[in-house]
Amino acid sequence: MLREVIAIPGVLITIIAMVLDTALAIQQSDSCRTSRIELNVSALEQIFSNPRKVLQEEERFWTEEKAQRYTSEWANHVGATSVREQWRAELGAFVQLPMEERNKSHLFQLAHGIIAARKTFPLESVPHICAFFPAKIKLDITVYFTAFILPRTFALEGVVVNVSSDHWQGDANHLFNALIREISFSGLKQMHSIRTEAAHPNRVLSGMLNDLLDEGLATYIGYSARNLYPVSGEADYVYLENPEEITRLSARLNRLLSRMGRLNDAKFQQLARTIGMTQRTYHVVGAHMAEVIDVEGGREALIAAVQGGPLAFIATYNSLAPANQAIRVPDVQTIASRQKSQQRLRYLIDRGFIVVALLAGVFIVRYLLRKHQTKS
Repeated sequence: MLREVIAIPGVLITIIAMVLDTALAIQQSDSCRTSRIELNVSALEQIFSNPRKVLQEEERFWTEEKAQRYTSEWANHVGATSVREQWRAELGAFVQLPMEERNKSHLFQLAHGIIAARKTFPLESVPHICAFFPAKIKLDITVYFTAFILPRTFALEGVVVNVSSDHWQGDANHLFNALIREISFSGLKQMHSIRTEAAHPNRVLSGMLNDLLDEGLATYIGYSARNLYPVSGEADYVYLENPEEITRLSARLNRLLSRMGRLNDAKFQQLARTIGMTQRTYHVVGAHMAEVIDVEGGREALIAAVQGGPLAFIATYNSLAPANQAIRVPDVQTIASRQKSQQRLRYLIDRGFIVVALLAGVFIVRYLLRKHQTKS
């Protein structure tokens, strides 16, 4: 009897340990949904509660507020020298408005909408973003809001958002939708370290394909969040809903890929930045690819493709999309063959130029000799 009594605490301890281990495993297996997204509205509250005081205490404000300190770091990094001057001028103009007009402005309403949503946005956005990533991804990030700075958004140790940008059209939903896209890059950055495929051997092409996957998935995550934060007129989403634009941009991407190996690395990278980033080809085509995988193959297939890497992402899309919409990535042998052809062509051109130059020289010498003889 004594042995049975003594054994009971041991059983209880074992059960308690199993429960704790299970709870810990559940927490670790879905760490993404426990992510901490914080909206820091300290600078925003000061600007819109007492803008005159902020303007008077400019040095304190830019020293104490992280949103402003990060803006200064961003300005130094990109060489923007007029950030403080622009901020001072735009805030000064805002201060000059009559208080009633100021408080009725779209900007004032937008700022207060963001301040009011600082608790609800993380609760709504985390489950949505995490649905596109493996459970072990963590989205801990702080978003700093400010106004009257040069960039619309940028990321350093956190994300900084300029609420006075005309891009938001005074609409908090538009801003929050874009913020979901921005936060998604935190998850995508972590995905790079857990990919199952090796990077493409060509460094330039590897970077391009990374951009296609990252920009595309982030755009699709934002596009899929329209039920939470409706957006009208967002160019990427308008293109995404237009089959003709998808066809046009996909063809443009394939033409770009066909230039790989025919241009030197510097020229190809410049062209890729223009077509892929500036002209939004990566964003729209990549989002379309993610949508096709998600709809035709299912969410697990999309997550597996993203975890595989850019080549797995493209291969999965190609297996689900019509053959005439496939994305054609050149292999190593094809790129090498193109590079050799270009080298031979440059060699012949250079040799041809030398021959032409020699013939021209001979012609000039003969002409001058005949001219001299004629004078004699």
